Amino acid sequence: PQSEEEAALVAAAARFFPEGTRGPSLDDARKFVVDRAQGSRLWDHSGNEYVDFLLGSGPHVLGHAHPAVLEALGRAAAGGTSHLVLSAAAVELAEVLCETVPCAEKVSFHSTGSEATFFALRLARAATGRDKVLKFEGAFHGMHDYAMVSTQWRWDPPPFPQAVADTGGIPAAVVGEVLVAPYNDLAATEAIIGEHADELAAVIVEPMQRTFVPAPGFLAGV
Repeated sequence: PQSEEEAALVAAAARFFPEGTRGPSLDDARKFVVDRAQGSRLWDHSGNEYVDFLLGSGPHVLGHAHPAVLEALGRAAAGGTSHLVLSAAAVELAEVLCETVPCAEKVSFHSTGSEATFFALRLARAATGRDKVLKFEGAFHGMHDYAMVSTQWRWDPPPFPQAVADTGGIPAAVVGEVLVAPYNDLAATEAIIGEHADELAAVIVEPMQRTFVPAPGFLAGV
């Protein structure tokens, strides 16, 4: 059941947001507005309780509103939330990441994953003087033009390595600079890289692509 308050919020969202809602369903009867979250649960403005399998699309590994996270956020907010200059916390986090990730020699922090992959690909193109990048079919690397291609599996995909734009507004010239390979198919990937080696600036890959575990030797082979 939906309260009048929540129905009014859903109606207001339809007026102010292009998509009308951000939720698990486009069905009007299933739209809801979150009121609060705790642990693995969400509650809407009508008091209905849900099990949250998204958890912020990944970052809430400890669940919503974990006491230790809230305490740390409170301490950080008390010192200001955006300084645009170096902070001790940034240095400490960079050190932890470099010690934890064997291949990480340096760290660059960005506001979103989309920005991180966007800058990484730009850096690769600048460093190599090449324009093409290789990604894997079905992989998601953000919302920028180079990333929003071939993020879906299609029943009738074009032959590899041709990319397909997943949305309008992406210049055809950009789509033409993205090569696509089948994930976990090392032989096909090697063939594509070999054919385009002189054009490729970078290969971008998710170590575990969505729910697909890499086949033994695939990542090392890439």
